[in-house]
Amino acid sequence: MTIVIKSEFGDKNELYEKVLWYAVQKTSTNEFQCLPKSRDLRTNWMSKENEPTAEHIVIFVENKPAGTIRLVEKSGKGKLTRLAVLKEYRNLKLGGHLIKALIDKAKERGYKEILCHSQIPVVGLYQKYGFEVFGDEFDEDGAPHLPLVLKV
Repeated sequence: MTIVIKSEFGDKNELYEKVLWYAVQKTSTNEFQCLPKSRDLRTNWMSKENEPTAEHIVIFVENKPAGTIRLVEKSGKGKLTRLAVLKEYRNLKLGGHLIKALIDKAKERGYKEILCHSQIPVVGLYQKYGFEVFGDEFDEDGAPHLPLVLKV
């Protein structure tokens, strides 16, 4: 199995569009754990956080987009957003590869912290990479979340 990770800046990101359109054509929104069922996939992913300073990281398996993650700047800190792995590629540890790649990019940018809003069932995934809970549970898009931070 060949796994390739690529990243680019900006809202005209061809890689991000590839994984988005592959997902739209191949799967239903419900196949992505990161999206509430009430949200349109394209509207959600192409939100205000998809700006020129955003960095999109896409992981490919055998030349097919399998997952993505996004790094944006929030008040001088990095923010991990939109981690998603297509259902057929889960349990291959691709989410971990994406998180590690994002941490490396955040360090390159000089961020001292990376913030993340994690759905409760996947908090443990982020904790494996050093993220810590730093606040109380809250609702985001109809799902319970916890705020996480990683000091880099």
